[in-house]
Amino acid sequence: MKTYTYIYTFLLIVQIFILTGCDEGGITFKPKYNPNTTYQQVNTTITDMTLLYEGNEDFLLSLDKRGMDNPMKSSQTISSTAITTTGEMDQHGEFPFTIEFTTDNLEQKIPKGTKILGKNIINKPPKFIAIESPNMSETMKETLLNSMTTVTEQVNFPDKKIKKGESFTQEIPLSIPVDKANAKINMITFYKLMELNESTAEFYINIKYDFGIESERPVFNFDGNGQGSGRLIYDIKNSVITYHETDTEMTMTIPIDGITVTTSVKANSIQETKIISN
Repeated sequence: MKTYTYIYTFLLIVQIFILTGCDEGGITFKPKYNPNTTYQQVNTTITDMTLLYEGNEDFLLSLDKRGMDNPMKSSQTISSTAITTTGEMDQHGEFPFTIEFTTDNLEQKIPKGTKILGKNIINKPPKFIAIESPNMSETMKETLLNSMTTVTEQVNFPDKKIKKGESFTQEIPLSIPVDKANAKINMITFYKLMELNESTAEFYINIKYDFGIESERPVFNFDGNGQGSGRLIYDIKNSVITYHETDTEMTMTIPIDGITVTTSVKANSIQETKIISN
């Protein structure tokens, strides 16, 4: 299930943004970092995966003879920590940032010690410049940089204040190369502001995923979908997401040589961020 892992990895990566600004009239969204600040981000994801094989009787019998369950079930917990450090703002309103992963992240697809270098430009999305990681392939570096750039360029929050009880929807399409194929993902997220006070804002979120693989070999083409819900808590004064939790379910079906493989995943993801220094 290498293909599915790639898709799920990037679905986790794209869920990053920042909220700023608050008064009695509501809150305003602006994606940005603050200069001269160090953030610690801890991510924990618990997944339950089920593989169900259907179709060719001889194949199903071979699974039974080998003592393999059908459906096959597995669970895993993935934890990672990243430190984001921002530098001094220059006269043009620009400052550098570095994201360093201090633990292996997402099944070691982002190894410990990996650094993502970028630049924050005032009133523009963050610009990702390079990835430093001796244990990451050049293909993975390019894919990750392109994906992060595509996402940040498409993050488009309402250009107005959001009041308690109001909502908005955000859609992000994404294309990711996977081996010799291309994974296409479309993520639609619904946000509703549930609670608002002087220090924090809390949103309910609902997510819908549609994804699939387009390969030169039609036998490997497939589609999948998923949905989820969760909540976000923001520290308004410091312009940072302090808590982001989602529960998601995803399903995809792959027909291969008379066999149908259905993969189902349930996942709970928690992202907690705190400011270490500023």
